[in-house]
Amino acid sequence: MNALAGTIDFKTSWGNFVDDVGRRKGGWDWYATLTFRDPSEEDILRGWTKVGMGYSKRACDEFLRLVGDMKGLNTHHWFRAREYQRDRGVPHDHLLIGGVGDLRRHEAWR
Repeated sequence: MNALAGTIDFKTSWGNFVDDVGRRKGGWDWYATLTFRDPSEEDILRGWTKVGMGYSKRACDEFLRLVGDMKGLNTHHWFRAREYQRDRGVPHDHLLIGGVGDLRRHEAWR
C-alpha cells in the first residue's frame, strides 16, 4: 500500500466512525465552526493577544455547556475537531452537534 492509499483509507475510516457515532445517537443536527477574530490595534494596546489553544478549548467547552443548558437535560452529543490556522496563528474548532434539532441555532450563537 502506498502512503496516499493509507491516507485515503484513514480518512474514510475516520469519517465512517464519526458518521456511525452520530447515527447511533440519533444523527447530527448542527455543524459549527468557532473562529476567533484577530485583535484590533485597540485590543493589542490593552494587552489582548491572539487566542491560544487553552482559551479556544475553554470557549468551545463553554459553548457546548450553554447549548446543553438550552436543551435542558444536557442530552446533546457532539464531536469536535480542532484545527490550527497557521496563516493566522490561531486555533479554531469544527463541531458536529446532535440531539438539538428542536433548538434554534441563532439562540445559541448569541
